[in-house]
Amino acid sequence: MMSEKLLAVTVTGKQHSWSFHTYADPKYIQEWLDDGLEVEEVINVVPTRVVNLGALRIFVFLQNLLHMNWRK
Repeated sequence: MMSEKLLAVTVTGKQHSWSFHTYADPKYIQEWLDDGLEVEEVINVVPTRVVNLGALRIFVFLQNLLHMNWRK
């Protein structure tokens, strides 16, 4: 079974850098790093409206609780 994670990948060209999120198998991370990509695991994604409502701490806390069972 493939265990995909949400990753932030940054590609740097000669003049610009681009970053995007993708779900991918973590087994490829080292290959991507060796090729010069920047790769980080995304732990929490927070909508702007949650921040505007002042509910950031509780939102992140709940996300962390949900993710605890999935991490290996």
